[in-house]
Amino acid sequence: MHLHVRLASASLLMLLAACGGGGGADPGAGATPPNPLSSPGTMVSVTFLGSLPNAVAVAPSNGVFTASTLSSNKLTFLVPAGTNAYAFAVACPAVNVSGTLIAEYVFEANLSDGATYSVSPCFAPAAATGAATGAFDVSAIPGAVKARIAGAQGYSGDVNGTTGTFSVSMPVGTNDIAVLALDGGGNVLAVRMLRSQIVPGSVNAGATIVVNAADEVSTEAVTVLGVPPGFPTPPALNAGYLTANGTFLSLNNGSAFAYPALSPADLSALDQYQINSNSSNTSINEAIGTTLFAVVGNPVTLTYPPAWTYTPPAAAVFPTFSFVYSGFRGLATQTYRGQIAWPAGVNTTDQLTVFASAAYLGTQTSVAIPNLTALPGFFGSAATAVTVNWLAEIDGGTFQSYIVPAPAPGSLSYVQARGTYVEP
Repeated sequence: MHLHVRLASASLLMLLAACGGGGGADPGAGATPPNPLSSPGTMVSVTFLGSLPNAVAVAPSNGVFTASTLSSNKLTFLVPAGTNAYAFAVACPAVNVSGTLIAEYVFEANLSDGATYSVSPCFAPAAATGAATGAFDVSAIPGAVKARIAGAQGYSGDVNGTTGTFSVSMPVGTNDIAVLALDGGGNVLAVRMLRSQIVPGSVNAGATIVVNAADEVSTEAVTVLGVPPGFPTPPALNAGYLTANGTFLSLNNGSAFAYPALSPADLSALDQYQINSNSSNTSINEAIGTTLFAVVGNPVTLTYPPAWTYTPPAAAVFPTFSFVYSGFRGLATQTYRGQIAWPAGVNTTDQLTVFASAAYLGTQTSVAIPNLTALPGFFGSAATAVTVNWLAEIDGGTFQSYIVPAPAPGSLSYVQARGTYVEP
């Protein structure tokens, strides 16, 4: 994301003109002349992946948001010297998610969190698709009864039988295409990865894709520690493999304590495993989980954080969330998330989410939902007497949870609570 700092640029030009050529006393050897242009501040540059926002706003120093603009898919703005905390807000295009969802996001960060990174708050638009065609042979894999052909953005198709042809819709452009050998229960037995295939087109230049013993997966153990009392055990395990070109392979094989790892022949150092364990205590409306991001498929140990004793936000047009929790103390990063959502029309939901880093909050232990209603392109507040759904979450790990892509190796755990109140 990046925004144009036109006023700052104009000020710099005025300063340059005022300090232009001409005489002046020589400061003398070894002396440093005053420089009014030194350290004007720090430029923050954020790149948006996925859909671009309809509107953006920035609060580079004082928490007061002003409308801004994107340049291509970037927002840039100047954080003045002497200031470290900053914020920016985005209004996303409406998307169809079991009705119409209109989402807005606020990111509150500190220069110590970084000044250049990527985020992906808005849902990606529906991809233009084309046909990936070809032939496969998984007959060499014991227990295989069918093949799955998988490409970017979750597009895939299954074909029964150990040999055959396929024509699967996938996003137009470059795809990492995988052929998975599956047993009758849908478990992954082998994976053959074909990199940088062009869609529409014939995969593997038209040659049959043969999946053999060198592509068989290995079963890697997952040890889960510290599931809090009151949370179901064994917890759910979700394992997957994400390629640099956006192909995600589900590696769930029906076990809470193991996952299938790809053969070294099919790996890339730019890809990552995502191994997640999660559990929910419905009696207190709390969820908890932990995720490991890895570049190598090895045995994994996942350790749960302690449960969170949270305080629900008081009903308000713009509520404040309390985040008193010591379970992530000592971790490299902590991110706090407060979210409210409400019906804004027939089958339409407005949703406003704030992400705040620990460095932004400093010694504060609460996050307030800001009032963005006066900004062009941002929606209004909920109507009186409407039921508002709220969600509060704390993330702790090796990176800020809103940054994409997730850096690997890395880890991220969360505690989450949710509930409702009536708009006053």
